[in-house]
Amino acid sequence: MRFGSSQLFVIVLLALLAGLSFWLQRAVTPVEVVRDGKLRHDPDAIAENFLVRQFDEKGRVKYRLTAPYMMHFPDDDSSELKKPVLVHHRPAAPDVTVSGDNARVTSKGQVIFLWDDVRVVRAASAERPAAVARMPDLTVQ
Repeated sequence: MRFGSSQLFVIVLLALLAGLSFWLQRAVTPVEVVRDGKLRHDPDAIAENFLVRQFDEKGRVKYRLTAPYMMHFPDDDSSELKKPVLVHHRPAAPDVTVSGDNARVTSKGQVIFLWDDVRVVRAASAERPAAVARMPDLTVQ
């Protein structure tokens, strides 16, 4: 069976029309939104007046983190802290204290964003006086 050019034109036109109809239906149909709560940024845990310590391999305190208020968010496994104070204890050097009005800690504590009146203080030693640095924000990795 041979198709003439006019019959071939009609078949191509109908196929094009069917393709456009299918595309138009997909473009207009709203995307189903899953409402299981996984996309919400609501806290699943809240802690007040907490203290977290990390120890080195010899059992000495390496870091100490305190804050009066913390919220943990399960959607991205991040935490937000109010007035955090992070103290880095160094065995052969003075302690370094980092504080700010607000902080956000990413998943697994890889990055800490501090903002609003951030201060970094190195305690005084026998050889050097204390050093204080103030900044509007700070990113710690």
